[in-house]
Amino acid sequence: MEIKKKVFDDFIKWLKLDGLRPRKSERIWKKTILRNLLNDDEMTLENYKDYQVYVDSRIGTKPNIVEQENDEFDYSILIGLSLKTENETSKRIKKYVLVGSMVHLFFERGGDVLLAKEYIKHMLGTNDEIQH
Repeated sequence: MEIKKKVFDDFIKWLKLDGLRPRKSERIWKKTILRNLLNDDEMTLENYKDYQVYVDSRIGTKPNIVEQENDEFDYSILIGLSLKTENETSKRIKKYVLVGSMVHLFFERGGDVLLAKEYIKHMLGTNDEIQH
């Protein structure tokens, strides 16, 4: 199997959005996934096929401009808040970038995460993972 870097990076982002996270080292985790793809690992290929179905379903869909314009949520309140990561450590949000229906969060001491806007609104509403 041959895979382009951009496609692989998008696949990794999709896996993270789907809830899959590295246990220790993200670099090793990515290398393992790439190796599994290249070696036709059954489980990894199944995830990749699911990713391709997702991508195919998004082709031809236009972002809902009206929905984006009517999104009156003030994402600037995220700056300075702490987000619990998968290993239960808190990381303080340094900046954010809106990407369609997603929010790309960047942390003070490095690292980033891509989350759905609705998920962020839910987290702020329940106060489960974002701490003031």
